[in-house]
Amino acid sequence: MRILNKIKIPDSLTKILNFIAYNRLLLGTFVILVCCVYIIKVLVEDVSKESGSSFQSFIYGFISDHKVFFLVLIVVLLLFVNFQLICPTKCNPALSFITTNWIVLSAIILFLGCLYYNIPPLYSLDDARYNHHQEILKRNYIEFHNDLGIRLLNARQITSARDEFKKVLDIDKLNQDATKGLFECDVFRSIWNESTDPEVLYMELTELRKKDHKDALPLIYLGDFASAHPDSTDNATEFYKEALEKDPENAAASESLGYLYDQTNQSEAALKMFFNATKLSRWNVLYQGNLAYKHYEIGEYETAIDCYHNTIILDPKSLDLYIGLSNSYRCLGDLKNAIKNQEKQIKLMEDNSTKDLVENHRDFYYRNNSENSVPLQNYNEKKHYFYYNIALTYYLLDKNDTAADYVKKANDLQDLDPESKLKIKGILNFDIETLQTALKTRPEVINQPKLINKTLEFQNKFV
Repeated sequence: MRILNKIKIPDSLTKILNFIAYNRLLLGTFVILVCCVYIIKVLVEDVSKESGSSFQSFIYGFISDHKVFFLVLIVVLLLFVNFQLICPTKCNPALSFITTNWIVLSAIILFLGCLYYNIPPLYSLDDARYNHHQEILKRNYIEFHNDLGIRLLNARQITSARDEFKKVLDIDKLNQDATKGLFECDVFRSIWNESTDPEVLYMELTELRKKDHKDALPLIYLGDFASAHPDSTDNATEFYKEALEKDPENAAASESLGYLYDQTNQSEAALKMFFNATKLSRWNVLYQGNLAYKHYEIGEYETAIDCYHNTIILDPKSLDLYIGLSNSYRCLGDLKNAIKNQEKQIKLMEDNSTKDLVENHRDFYYRNNSENSVPLQNYNEKKHYFYYNIALTYYLLDKNDTAADYVKKANDLQDLDPESKLKIKGILNFDIETLQTALKTRPEVINQPKLINKTLEFQNKFV
């Protein structure tokens, strides 16, 4: 002490120490505020980088992380220190006990927090930050695949939607949105499964509709159910219309409504709905093909050709597209391009790998001579029609022997019952009538009278 007393402290340092001693409460408060601002800044930057700038994302990120517990604890400790400096003796016994034993109480809180959050004693803020990032990535992953699954369901891509929901459940087995989506996939897929009990399926669909009045999906698939069961009392058109009211950007509802209008010969309304569906889902080959075929049906062959070319770019191995494209060229009298596309189709069709593609497994719908849409369901039915169709074009090109060879190929196909052959005959007669009408309205076509006579000859000789 004597040595210390002999040490001379500079006046400037004495003033600084006196200032700190007299203003320690103010300085302590300032330090705590700086710490709080820094902590908030760190949290805001961290969460905004990972979760976006929305307030909801920030709040969710703030309360969902273990490190918040530690940061809040630090602030509480600093407050206790400051409070101890302010009033060590002027508070009631309970508060005095807390301020006197704040270190012990803080340690207890820290221990209980570690137990509650299942945090190891040596858990660091770096670990907390890493886990926080992992949690955000997981949440974004779940949100992305759930949203994608719903969008795929809206376009009737049920298999792909199911894969997206399963990805979510692989990392979060109790995720409610993915569980609901997977259930919807199973229910919606059952609509076209004849072995499913219609009563059970209808009850499941109506229950889905009750659970979420804002969701358009159950309405779309209730419409599909009504279309698949014509004897039901429900009106499929009304379901699709209601679905579009709830979600005007639902492509599946527009396409389905267009198909129903097409079935009832409301061509203008059908074309509008098909166009709307393709506008909402530009990469859907089925929707684009329906629009192209509708233009072909109403005699807009140039527009149909443009639509078909754009669609074939999306899926060059879809056999159905080449029929409408080649028929459109044929109706314009352009037999060269018609036969070119038909030969490409035949080459694809006779390639065994092509028939196994999903787009070639589905039913192909064409008009028959009673102007109703009828499906070609199995591969031999499709081949039978395709062979006859190319035979007609070769006959118009005066290649009668080649045409006869293709007719023979068609008739040599096995497993075709008389009913299937009669159905295809009706489609061929409708194609020939359409071609004759188109040629009669186009006097500029070279050898127009001859082509019209050739179609009649082919019809009388082979169909």
